[in-house]
Formats: sequence, structure tokens, C-alpha cells
Amino acid sequence: MTSRFATMPKVELHLHLEGAIPISAMWELVERHGGDPAVTTPADLTGRFAYTDFAHFIETWVWKNRFLNTYEAFEFAAAAVARHLAEPGTDWGQMRVDSVRTKVTATGSTDGLARDIAKAVHKSVRQRGEQ
Repeated sequence: MTSRFATMPKVELHLHLEGAIPISAMWELVERHGGDPAVTTPADLTGRFAYTDFAHFIETWVWKNRFLNTYEAFEFAAAAVARHLAEPGTDWGQMRVDSVRTKVTATGSTDGLARDIAKAVHKSVRQRGEQ
């Protein structure tokens, strides 16, 4: 029975980009964007995601999203998630992007932000398919 499941197509039906970033990619984002004195190693970063309650989850979510503050950061994160999904052979995924960060666009327009994030995610996922 196990081999039957191993060969079946994999589908990710509800994936939040910001919550699916692999630790190695998140570590790179933290380093690229100035770091955090309380998080000095990848192990510290992993520990940061051991939530104690819902309030801690929200606090960590807000903390993490400050490192997703450029078009390039979203593109990098989306590519990392796409590669991560490909490892177990996921054939199809539905990805949701929840962060709306006005810092991403030069104009501060959330309309442009949504478009820029969508472009970054689409570009990185399309590139994954070409590899």
C-alpha cells in the first residue's frame, strides 16, 4: 500500500507562501535584510518558529514578514517554496500570498504591490517548471 501512495500525484491545496518558506531560505532572507541579534544561527531561527500560543504565532509572523520587504525577497521565497514542493514530487499547488507590505513598491501603492508580488511568484514558479 505504501508504494501505491508514493507513486500517486501530489497536490498542495492550501499553501501560504509566507508560512511555507524553508528554514534555509528564511535564514538567507534574514541575513540579506540585516539579521536579528536574537537569531544568530539557523538553529535559533528554527526555534523561533516553535510557537507557544496564538499570540506568539502572530508575533513571529509579523517578525518574519519584515524580511519579505522587496520584490526580490518575494521572488526568492516563492522559488524556494517551489523547489521545496518539487522535492516530494508535488504535481500541482495552490499558493496564497497574505503579506501586503507597502515597502515593496516605490510608490507605496498596494495595487502595485499585489501586482508585483503576483509577478514575482509567477516568475519563480515558471522558472522552476523550466528546470
